[in-house]
Amino acid sequence: MHAPLTSPLNAAATHHIVALAHADDPACMAALRALPADALPQLQTVLQWTSSPLQGGGDANSLNMPHEHALAQALGWPQDDGYLPLAAWHSQTTDIGCAWAWPCHWQASIDHVMVQPTPAEHMDMATAEALVAALRPLAEEDGLQLSIDTPTRWRLQGPALNTLRSVSLDRVAQRRVDAGQLQAQTPAERTLLRLQNEAQMLFYTHPIDDERARQGLPRVNGFWVSGAGLLPAGSAPLPAVELHTTLRKPALNSDWATWLEAWQQMDAEVLAPLVAQAQAGQAVRVTLCGEKSWQHFEYNPGATHHRTWWQRTLQRWQRPRDVAVADVLGKL
Repeated sequence: MHAPLTSPLNAAATHHIVALAHADDPACMAALRALPADALPQLQTVLQWTSSPLQGGGDANSLNMPHEHALAQALGWPQDDGYLPLAAWHSQTTDIGCAWAWPCHWQASIDHVMVQPTPAEHMDMATAEALVAALRPLAEEDGLQLSIDTPTRWRLQGPALNTLRSVSLDRVAQRRVDAGQLQAQTPAERTLLRLQNEAQMLFYTHPIDDERARQGLPRVNGFWVSGAGLLPAGSAPLPAVELHTTLRKPALNSDWATWLEAWQQMDAEVLAPLVAQAQAGQAVRVTLCGEKSWQHFEYNPGATHHRTWWQRTLQRWQRPRDVAVADVLGKL
């Protein structure tokens, strides 16, 4: 059983984006279809709201994930795949490029690597500070400042990141990354690749990493860069938009039993209050995101004023139609 969500629902938000509501894995679909029909009652209600067409083009090979594109769309940014400055937006750094650096274990083979992000429970602040302190002088040699957002998410800052193309960590986590995808094409990419190579050698001999090995934990032998870019003028925090990532970790780990439990948690703790807001006459939008596409579901009380008295009365007494959750989520 999951603990309650660590952060309360943002009372100011009217648009809620759900990351990895579905994954492009047959085992994910099989788990969904095995659910009882009434397992996600609030989601059933949301799926009956006014829906948009699928967005995102159904491309499972895009550099950014659908939930990142949906957030960029809400922010009014161009849908420029690979160039969404999420790190700068998150820190509200407006005058220079930023990027996230995620400490990882890189498992190398002859023609590819597997990128394994470091779980939060396997990296405390003291460990992160020791690794960042060791890497910081090398980053500064390349004109980059290195700081810590969280123990498992560090932040780089510098002019080289203004126009750097990057790939979402969620696209590569626990997956095969071919050697060709790691080739540097631009000066900025070559700078980051050099720093990644230096980090691999530095961390391999670091006492902290030796201690991790003694504890049976995967070595931190590199980092993955994502969310790079320079924040567009006029970008600001959006209190009306909230990104929910409860489903992210189990989905990236292909742990579908835990993912279903997380979905039931989302249903009870996130969607239930939103359905209640809609029933109280408030406008609410929920955006469900998979690995290929995203789709908006919106309750707009103003739209009911354009219906006849008979249509409104009939809708009030009609039994809502059943929606096959797996069929809707399977398209994302």
